[in-house]
Amino acid sequence: MTAVTATVSTSPVLAIRKLTTGCSSYPNYNANTSTAGPFNLIATSTSSPFLDDKKAAIAPFTTNGIDSYGFINIPKRATSYTPSITLSCQNSTLHFSLSSPSFTLPPAQPIPLFVTKDENWHSSLGYGNYLGRGIPVETYDHVYVNGSTKVEGVYLGAEGNTRWRFKFNWGGNAGEYYLVRLDEEAEGTLDRRQDGGPGVFPPIDDRDFVGFLKVVGVA
Repeated sequence: MTAVTATVSTSPVLAIRKLTTGCSSYPNYNANTSTAGPFNLIATSTSSPFLDDKKAAIAPFTTNGIDSYGFINIPKRATSYTPSITLSCQNSTLHFSLSSPSFTLPPAQPIPLFVTKDENWHSSLGYGNYLGRGIPVETYDHVYVNGSTKVEGVYLGAEGNTRWRFKFNWGGNAGEYYLVRLDEEAEGTLDRRQDGGPGVFPPIDDRDFVGFLKVVGVA
């Protein structure tokens, strides 16, 4: 394990510690295949009754039926437009699969996930070549700063940061859901602007929250 110096901003008594690369830090790891899963992503520590302990889903899209892409979200109410997912780790990369078929996803599943790098997508957790280049997703421990006591669970993050913004969105037929975006204001997070200029990130309003994504194994 490699220590990460940044503290977790939503809780000053915590620090984060990057776990081993590959799939071994995810739940339900199989040493014979070097894969892990299935598991879920759960929103936690957001102080929102609509988010805490809720499982992640996917908001899938297509560009005229050609390119498939989409974003991880936490729906306020489940709909067929934000289908539920399960996750796995293969080839050291986080993937997701749909719990039921969807015409907006390619038949080849599971599909790799990444944090978007193009500034137009605001560091969203998503998939698809249409979104451009991506930042690999990593696993972390949360530990108390004043000791070696580990907080229960494994947490998802990237670039030494496990804090996520849950951005409220109304998606028409998809209803209300929260897009999941890596919090660029957290200490240690790299700038997404490819031209070297300051990052541009939508401000949090009274419908948005900040918290973590906890990785929970499926029996």
